[in-house]
Order: sequence, then structure tokens, then C-alpha cells
Amino acid sequence: MTDFVLAAIVEHRAAWDAFQVAPEGEPSEQANDRLWEAMGTLLATPCASRPGAWAVLDHLRWWLGEEAEFADAYQPTYGLAEARAKELAMLLDGAAAPAATPDPIHAAVRAAIEADEALTAICEALDESNEPAMRRHNVASDRAGMARKALAGIVPTSLDGTRTLARYYARYEEHPEGFEHLVRALEVCESTRPFSASASSFRQTGQRLARLNREGLSSACERVSA
Repeated sequence: MTDFVLAAIVEHRAAWDAFQVAPEGEPSEQANDRLWEAMGTLLATPCASRPGAWAVLDHLRWWLGEEAEFADAYQPTYGLAEARAKELAMLLDGAAAPAATPDPIHAAVRAAIEADEALTAICEALDESNEPAMRRHNVASDRAGMARKALAGIVPTSLDGTRTLARYYARYEEHPEGFEHLVRALEVCESTRPFSASASSFRQTGQRLARLNREGLSSACERVSA
């Protein structure tokens, strides 16, 4: 079962990071709108697994700490986040925390694939003159778009996650933005170093990826570990 709350966590963190560096004026306002929309989604998304519940609790504790100074200005959202964190802590009381947080890219890729496959299945038997069928198609199309958008905002935290991302984009020819996403995933290592390789090595690999054709994506990412 896909735990969509993991994608909601990553989307909120990406929105929070973007807001921190957004220029004043309209860009900042747009980033702020995206941030609060992402928080609303996070607080409304149920946890489908114990690791997902732990991930939400850890994330909310981090956010509450970061924004404690502005708690009054962020009401009622800040209070709702506190309430959910307390509820999760109570429900998880005595339960062992997962040994390690899984790379969120895996769940996001699974969610995108499942949404794409559901949409494809509907399209194969779609009768455009059937209004209920068209409504189901539109809902499935929106879900697929949201899943791809969430995926695009996630940076893998492991080499295996980067390979998973590469294989996903190699599978779908209609996603040319996959090159940019993969290059970003590799270049971010310069600051976060989640993988056991030098920043210059990942930067060079990212530059090579941008020049490769789609058939070479997976093999190129395999070579990152060399």
C-alpha cells in the first residue's frame, strides 16, 4: 500500500524551502500560498503505515520548532499541527521508531506509477459520450498530475533512489522534465552529501545526464556508483 503522506511531507518541505528564498513581492506571496496549501494537505492526509506516522511526527516536530517564534501569527494552523503531533505521539507511544527513514522518492515514484496506470486503464475503455465515465477520467487525470507534481518536488536521499527515479523517467517518454529533475537530484549532493561520492563527481555526472538520450538514463545512474 502506498502511503501518500510521505509525498505530502516532501511537498511541504519543498514548499517551505522555496518560501525561504523567494524574492519579495508576488513571488513571495505565491510561495506562501503554496506553503500553506501544502501544510493543509499534510494535515489532512491520513497515515497508511507506522513508518508514515513516524515520518509525519518527526516532520511536524521539526516545523513546530522552526516556526515557534511565529506561532501566534500562524494560528490556527500552528495549533492544528501541534494537536496532530501530540495525537501521533500518543498513538505511537511505546512503539519502536523505524531504524532509518526510507528514501521518499520510492513512495513518490510508486504513487506516480499507480496513478498513471489507473488513468491508462480508464482511457483504454473510455466512452467520451458517457458523462460518469468522463468524470472518472477527469478525477484520475487530476490525481496523475498531482502525483507527478509531488514527485518533481522530491530530491532522492540515496543512490538507489536516484536509480529508481531514472528508471521512472526512462519508462515515460512524455516527461522531458525528467532530465532536469535528475540533474537537480545529483547537483544537490554538493550541499547535502547524502551519497558516498564527492560533489564534483555528482556534478559531472549531472552534466553528462543532461546530454544523454532517454535510453541511457538508467545505465548512466548505475555508473554513478562506480
